Parts: sequence; structure tokens; C-alpha cells
Amino acid sequence: MIRLAGLLMLLLWPVQARAPHHLSVVNFKPVIFDRFKPERRRFQDLRLLGAWELSSDNDRFHGISAMRVAGGRIVAISDTGYLFAFPFNGSQRRSLLQAASLPQGYHDGRPDRDAESMAVDPASGRIWVGYEGSNRIRSFAPGREDSAVTAAPPAMAGWPSNRGAEAMVRLKDGRFLVLGEGALGPKSIMGLLFAGDPAAEGQSPTRFFFSVPQAYSPTDVAELPDGDILILSRNFSWLGGFSAGLTTIDPQRIAPDRVLWRKRIMRLKSPLTIDNMEALSVEQRGDRTIVWMASDDNHNPFQKTLLLKFAWEPVARAGNSGPARVIPDDS
Repeated sequence: MIRLAGLLMLLLWPVQARAPHHLSVVNFKPVIFDRFKPERRRFQDLRLLGAWELSSDNDRFHGISAMRVAGGRIVAISDTGYLFAFPFNGSQRRSLLQAASLPQGYHDGRPDRDAESMAVDPASGRIWVGYEGSNRIRSFAPGREDSAVTAAPPAMAGWPSNRGAEAMVRLKDGRFLVLGEGALGPKSIMGLLFAGDPAAEGQSPTRFFFSVPQAYSPTDVAELPDGDILILSRNFSWLGGFSAGLTTIDPQRIAPDRVLWRKRIMRLKSPLTIDNMEALSVEQRGDRTIVWMASDDNHNPFQKTLLLKFAWEPVARAGNSGPARVIPDDS
């Protein structure tokens, strides 16, 4: 992970926000997560460690769609094609924000902008970014523009332009999981499991389907230490506002065109401080598993960029090993 941080430093530089020689910063404002029970820390399988609202004097710091957290450093991408990095130890109120444009690619004469998903190889530092609209995946080595490789996997060719590669993760065994956003299959969401680099030629991924809570759409994905896949999804209603769902599936059960039922489901909704949750990262710290989530403010002044930090502490339940086990919201 130290190697990854070093490679990212080669790529990222302080971006001027409003004035020459003005270094950008990111601000962390603690927020109350449960507005009705501020002292509450347990939320089903999650134990709250912290919640913050993020802001910056950098006008580009909006629209976070994916992130990876490791070694006290957060790396995130925006849906306008920027890569951000900043340190965070959980207690400081501000830190230096570094940013850069993602390596530029073009589709039908137009630049790829809508970056929605990201995967990282912690050993080499190589980064993969999934784009909606063009249904393409681009990989690059930080600090080396000439290393960028772009592919349009045929298996993604028919995905709707606004429901493309919304979530992506590189598994520890080197495989890649890519998820669409909407109901691309019959009554369920489509996923693709690549045996290797999805930006390389000749890849024939395994297509499968999986269920998410009704009316929810997946927005990011991460791998848990036990090998299960954690999927973040979101929902919006005019009455209830935004809510977030967390689902796990077993990648060992993936087979061509198989429909996987979720093993676990959690919902985070009002009166909790939730916005348009789009970014997810799982970090291992010794024997502790940390789950991070961040929201996309849609470049809307009435929305917030939230950063949430939880300890992953599954609660033992009778019969929890069965398929489609639904956990009550306040269990």
C-alpha cells in the first residue's frame, strides 16, 4: 500500500481553485448520524466510527462516484473526470487536497467524462475507471499518461448509456467484478465477472444476475475479508429522500446467467444523515474491517458530500446463512 500511495503522489498535484498559487484544502465537519438518537452507534452489522460533511475551496470537488481508502489516505474519482487524493486520520478538520484530471479518452468524438467506478491494484498502483455513456473501461499507471489502455467490452455494449459500469472492484485473486446500475436483466441487476484485466483484449466475462432491495440501484462494490462481495445501493423518493442499502453476495456461486440472492441486507434511511451514497471502500486494519461510504452531491448546493466510517461487525442471527435473509432496519 505504501507503493500505491507513492505512485499516486506522482500523478496528483495541488489544483488551483480560485487564485494563482492557492493550494486547495478539504474540510471535515463532524455531523450527527442519527438525528433522533445522537448517541446511537450500532446499525445492524455496522458500528459507527464517524460521520463528516466534506467541503473544499476547490470548485471541482463535487460529484464523488467511487473511492478507495488505505493507509490514512482517501483516493476518489468524480463523475466529471477528476481524481482526488487527501489524507485523513479521522480527527483533523482539514487537509491538503490534491487533484488531477483523469487520463483523457474519446468516444464518438466526445471526451469520456462520466467516471462512475474505480478499481485499484494495491501492488502495482494501476487504476481502472469505468465510464457511463461510452460503456468503456480505462486503466492507467499513475504518473504515466502513455500507459492508459481503453477497452469497450462487448458484454457491456448493450448497457443503457446512463446505467453503465456503475460499480467495479478488483478482487484479491486478480479477477474483476463490474456491475450495471439498473435492471439490465429480468427482475434483477446484471453483473460481469472478468477472469483478468477488463481493459485487455479478448476477455469473455461471465454474465450473472443478482437481486437488490426493491427500487434500489447498485452504486459501488467492495470485497470483504471473507471473500463475500459487499454491494452499496441507493434509493430516492420524494417523501423519504435518499436511503442506502448494503447487500452481500457470494462470488463462489457466480455461474453463467445464474441469479444470486442476497445473503444479507441492511437499510440506512431517515432520520439517519444519508445523501446520494455512491462510493464504497473496505479497509483492513489488523483484525478490524472498516467500511467507508461517501455521497455524490450531484453538484447540487442543496446536497452534501458525506463521508461515513463504520466498523464491520456482523451480528450473529439464527438462520442467517440462508438466501435472501432480510434484517429489520432497527435490529
